[in-house]
Amino acid sequence: MKRKVAMLTGAVAVCLSMGSTTLRADAVSENTNFVEEVYLDLLQRPASTIEIASGLGALGSETHFQFALSIDTSNEYYQLLVGSYFQGLLGRPASTLEIASGLSALGSETRFQFALSIDTSNEYYQLLAGSYVQDLLGRPATPTDISVFTALLSSNSDEFVQAQIAGSAEFFLKSGSSDAGFVTALFKDFLNRTPSSSEVAFWVGALGTMSREQVAALILGTLEYDSDLVKSYYLQFLQRPADSTGLNFFANALNGGTRTDEQVIASLIGTDEYFNLAQPGAAQTPEPRTVALLGLGLATFILLRRQLAG
Repeated sequence: MKRKVAMLTGAVAVCLSMGSTTLRADAVSENTNFVEEVYLDLLQRPASTIEIASGLGALGSETHFQFALSIDTSNEYYQLLVGSYFQGLLGRPASTLEIASGLSALGSETRFQFALSIDTSNEYYQLLAGSYVQDLLGRPATPTDISVFTALLSSNSDEFVQAQIAGSAEFFLKSGSSDAGFVTALFKDFLNRTPSSSEVAFWVGALGTMSREQVAALILGTLEYDSDLVKSYYLQFLQRPADSTGLNFFANALNGGTRTDEQVIASLIGTDEYFNLAQPGAAQTPEPRTVALLGLGLATFILLRRQLAG
């Protein structure tokens, strides 16, 4: 490290030749570590010698935050970001054209807005429609299923479409062709548990005045369902259990109708925690687990983490 610092000190002297600032060896060492950390955290790769020298030169006139921000608004960072969103939401790499389009979009949109544009796309809804048919009816979706349910998803909630499928004669037949079997199947599919005898009795009674579709919609409208859904999103996208703050915030937002399923997903996809996890072989660096920090960029997070470590 001493040899590296000595070499970089000379490089920095060139970068700062227009000024009169002379960095002490300990300051060079500290800033070198910071530049290396920024490149590893944001671009998931080591900084080259030239990049470290350039970074040290920039830190002669910029704050640490300004330097980190210049990296996490770079084309290289956005290319990785766009790729991770396509892979996470559509299950495939982004094309060259999609990368270029994404870079352009991120020049004027937030990461949340860009992620939302993908998980409200026709391609995403086709995948979602297929998964609902497979999960609820136990078979692959037909082209007609995909066409009908994709169209419904474009103008209705995800839960509306699931209720449509669960209210079908095919689902009723699959659940045993009895009201009790139907209610039990709804609980297992939507709440991941077996209903109690009193719950079965209540909902079977409700079927006397409501359609199967209406009963399915009511179960899908419970806070229990929304909480389970948020928990599944955390496990899928952040690979960890939901923290209590995030769980309560998003579950209540879903239940109150102030956020859609796709907006919750975009909120999680838009975090740096997701981005770090999405990079192959990347060191996983979870963010502070609080909704209050969901909107912060990684430039801010790096500084917070360094302050906490100090």
